[in-house]
Amino acid sequence: MKRSKLMSVALENLKKMRLQVFKAGVDYRGSKPDIVIVYPDKNKYYLAEIIGADDLSSSSQRLISKGTDTDSRDFCTKLYPDPRMAAWAASIYCDLGQGLELFAYKELGGINLDRMQRYAALIFPSSISEEAERVLTEFKLVFKSLNVLNIFTLTLLSQPDTVRLADARRFMQFLVANRIQ
Repeated sequence: MKRSKLMSVALENLKKMRLQVFKAGVDYRGSKPDIVIVYPDKNKYYLAEIIGADDLSSSSQRLISKGTDTDSRDFCTKLYPDPRMAAWAASIYCDLGQGLELFAYKELGGINLDRMQRYAALIFPSSISEEAERVLTEFKLVFKSLNVLNIFTLTLLSQPDTVRLADARRFMQFLVANRIQ
C-alpha cells in the first residue's frame, strides 16, 4: 500500500477506534511527525511515522535528502547496504527521530500534552508485518504491535526506545560529520 493511501486509511480507522488523531500540516504546523495519536484515558500520546511499501523501494525517497538530515541518511545507507534495511533505518531513526525532536506542542486540540507521556509509533501495511518485526528486532527495539483489520499495523515503541531514537539520529550526524577523510 502506498504511503498516501495508508495515511488516509490509518487516520480514518484510528478515529473509529475513538482515538484523537492529528495530522501534520493540517492540525499542527510542520511535516514531522506524520500524525499524533492521543489516548486521553491512558495519559499518553504517540508520535507516529507512516511507512508505506513505496518508502521501502530501492529508490526510496527516505534515503535521498538535501536537507539537514543528509548526514544521518548517508549513515543509514553506509551501515545497511541493503536498500530496504537502509530505508527502514532512515524511516525510524531519521524521520521518526526528527519528529520526536521537533514536536514541542504543549497543547493540541484542547488536550494538554504537557501532562502526558510521549511514545513513538510506526504505522505500516499489514502485508509487511513479518519484515517489520524482523527489522525492529534486529534494531533491538522493544515494541508492541496491533493489527488493525488486516489493513495496517500500529506498532508502539517502548518509552526508553522513544527517547533513544532522537539521540541515535544526532549520534549518526555526529559520526558522519567527524569521520576521517
